[in-house]
Amino acid sequence: MKKIGWFLGVVAVIFAAGCAERIPVEDPLAVTVCAEEIKILKDPTLSANSQAKHEAAIRLTEQVDFSYTRNVATLLKFFSASDAHTSDDATILVFSYPYRKNDVQFRFRCSGTTVVSSEVVEK
Repeated sequence: MKKIGWFLGVVAVIFAAGCAERIPVEDPLAVTVCAEEIKILKDPTLSANSQAKHEAAIRLTEQVDFSYTRNVATLLKFFSASDAHTSDDATILVFSYPYRKNDVQFRFRCSGTTVVSSEVVEK
């Protein structure tokens, strides 16, 4: 019971702070805090270039720090595999959410199932 109280306290502090500091992507709290954005990004009925996915991707960049990503499995908690683009040698994984003249890209360099670097680009 104490763990639930502690967890709710942490969530309340994050919301009270307006998510001023982004949550590390490997922190389980990130999935909880960003549940609505994740639901939209994983929705198979929406295309990657929809306004809803683009806006959810922007909100996700504001709340989650992807520089801490170390495992490809973590990415699949946030993004739909159908939105992924890979390089020919599968070392670069990109989730791109364009809308009109803007684009949000989550780029990850991988070695097997390990993410070795990450970059979030908003154009």
